[in-house]
Amino acid sequence: MSISVGQLVTTQTEFAYPELSTRIIQAVFPANIFVNTLTYYSIADRQVPAVTFALQNIPTSQPTILPIGESEDIPVDMTPYSKSTVTPQFWGDSIRIPRTVTEDLQLPVMQDYLQRITYKTQYTRDKHVEQTLNAALSSTAHAAGTSNFVGFTGTGFDLANVFSQLDIRTCKANVEKDPNNYLISDLIFNAINAADLIRIPNYVSAFYYGRTNVGVQGALQQATAPIGLLHGYNVWVSNVATAGTVYALAANGANVNNMYSPLGFFVEKRPPTAESIFWPSTDEFRVFITTRFKAYVARSQAGYMITSLATS
Repeated sequence: MSISVGQLVTTQTEFAYPELSTRIIQAVFPANIFVNTLTYYSIADRQVPAVTFALQNIPTSQPTILPIGESEDIPVDMTPYSKSTVTPQFWGDSIRIPRTVTEDLQLPVMQDYLQRITYKTQYTRDKHVEQTLNAALSSTAHAAGTSNFVGFTGTGFDLANVFSQLDIRTCKANVEKDPNNYLISDLIFNAINAADLIRIPNYVSAFYYGRTNVGVQGALQQATAPIGLLHGYNVWVSNVATAGTVYALAANGANVNNMYSPLGFFVEKRPPTAESIFWPSTDEFRVFITTRFKAYVARSQAGYMITSLATS
């Protein structure tokens, strides 16, 4: 039975031309870790180009209520709120699939075309969040010194350019201090910096490192789930992260006071959407993918970075 190119796209999608939007949703790739640390907010069903958020201003000291005498005026909490407007940006890309590929049913080649643009899209979304965090968060450069690690005997030691116990203390001191009172939930490493953790007895010890399911699903587990715990924090490995930098984040603005103070927002106007057309002049299909989104860091106090770690 002869199958036209048009039929391949419209009626034979189950085996010949998988629907790209579905592929994007189902894609397994280590490129959603940063996105998930922000609060997701969709305006896809609203006829507006932007959204305005009301944000609680963090006081310079932890507020308390005061004792008052009988018949005295009760104080009024006048904590101000600021507003920030986020306008999603337009993003897009396309691929060209020769007609010979579709009419010959070269399924691996077609899958590769679709996966390539899918992965580029997913990677771009997560990289955009990482770059937004880079511009917003404060950081401290890792420095050499025997106070970086403390062995079980109490003796200090150092490993060159390796994320240390002292670095964790620096992150905690900046993120979890009063009055911010954020709670670090996640540490994000590039694969290069995560590999160095294996060298450190403090971290490979089950007491410090916690349980991990690595080995159950192998590389897939490392790509889609935290590889374990480091002093109680989830450890994620992503090549989206800049080599030499570790991110300590209070994902979604987790804090002791349970106040509305998110780390930031990932605002999406149009989810990744695919369209395909046949291009007669070059005898090929063109698949276009477009999306509208923007990341915004609302509270830079809810995260911290350690830089100057190993890059190779």
